Amino acid sequence: MRHFGSEAVIGIVGSYLSAVPFEPFVTPSPFRSVMSAYVVGLVEITKPEQYREYMKHTPRLINQFGGRFLARGGEMVTLEGDALPRMVLIEFPSLDQARAFYDSPEYREARRLREGAGHLRLTAIQGYTTADWNAAVEESSRHSL
Repeated sequence: MRHFGSEAVIGIVGSYLSAVPFEPFVTPSPFRSVMSAYVVGLVEITKPEQYREYMKHTPRLINQFGGRFLARGGEMVTLEGDALPRMVLIEFPSLDQARAFYDSPEYREARRLREGAGHLRLTAIQGYTTADWNAAVEESSRHSL
């Protein structure tokens, strides 16, 4: 496992999660009414100026595939375990859209801008639908500590 140093740069998951109020049943949104997907990224930046050039292009390209940043920069708080490097969290309407973004010729070109500027790890994960979340909350409500 790679350890990331203090120069790690990318967006933040923690600040987004701490800003979201708890709702036992989620109100449907355009993303949550289908099986959303999330791209989580960790990066260690070794050449900040070069990496900034890449960052100029990602919002436009992510948007072209129906995605949006949920977290990118900001304060991060470690709640448990070792502190992580800075992170980015991107929401897409589906795992297929996340893959299409990553594999697109436009993003391939943008990725070339950051080659040699650091070490990046990106993972796409399929999310819950609102119905699945509500069912999980209902089931969990039947249990007590």
